[in-house]
Amino acid sequence: MEKVGRMDKNTPVVPLEYLYISAELDKKGIGNDFVDLWALNKQLTDMEKEIANSEIIVFNSAPSYVFWRDGTLETGFPKKGIEEVRKINPKAKIILIGPHATVKPSDFFAEKIDFIIRGEPDLVTAELIEALIEKKDFTNLQGVCYKKENEWVLSKEANVDNLHNLPVLPFEKVNLKLYNWPPAPENIHSNLSAGYEASRGCIYDCTFCFREGFRGKFRLKSFEQVEAELEKLRQQGVDYIYFIDEIFAVDRNWTKRVCEIATEKGIKWGCQTRPHLMNKEKIKFYAQHNCARIEMGLETVNT
Repeated sequence: MEKVGRMDKNTPVVPLEYLYISAELDKKGIGNDFVDLWALNKQLTDMEKEIANSEIIVFNSAPSYVFWRDGTLETGFPKKGIEEVRKINPKAKIILIGPHATVKPSDFFAEKIDFIIRGEPDLVTAELIEALIEKKDFTNLQGVCYKKENEWVLSKEANVDNLHNLPVLPFEKVNLKLYNWPPAPENIHSNLSAGYEASRGCIYDCTFCFREGFRGKFRLKSFEQVEAELEKLRQQGVDYIYFIDEIFAVDRNWTKRVCEIATEKGIKWGCQTRPHLMNKEKIKFYAQHNCARIEMGLETVNT
């Protein structure tokens, strides 16, 4: 991936989807662990013992939510990874999540996997694992594709209709010092930065945006969720966050309170938004509430 300019060993991004899934499994009392090879700068072969001892393996075709909508279309990378995992553990149930299988699951039908989850995996993955452990029916779970008589049964994409249903991100499960993307702007001092999600989806429909089947509908986290998660980040020493939200500043009152929470936690922040959502009043307010960077996206340029 480094050769094609998509990622390198020095810029790992916190795998938020695995944190959500892990937290959901914890709530269900199901023992679990996840390994981020990117952050650890390791290969699958370095984790042979862990892989070999796993009953169920969740494999992501993209390294983090950031790369779900802005990654490579090449499926060779995840296929190669699946092949290596299967060699290490021929018996484990393998569940594939990620943008590639969401958009075109048929590309993975020939791979040695057991389930494909289309759409947002945060909640349904834990439900599927629970059903497998307790030997319950999983065929009605939205987003879960499975084999029946050697033929794949497709499902519509799973979506988290209300972000209030998501667990509070358990940032304590990872060593955030292993992650250094996104870096803080050069004009401010920062000891530790992290990517963070406060909302999901977008109200616009730009033709160039790749969000087919996931992270489409615009949704907001509750203030209680944001406050709890930013406190966890602060406790680990994070003093700059970058909102990976597809679009920031849509809901005026919600955005204002999120800015205030970040200020109360002593955390500076950056975001992405559209120019017409900005005005002098908003920019002044953001600047007074720890905003260090705003990236503007243009849908078209009128020359």
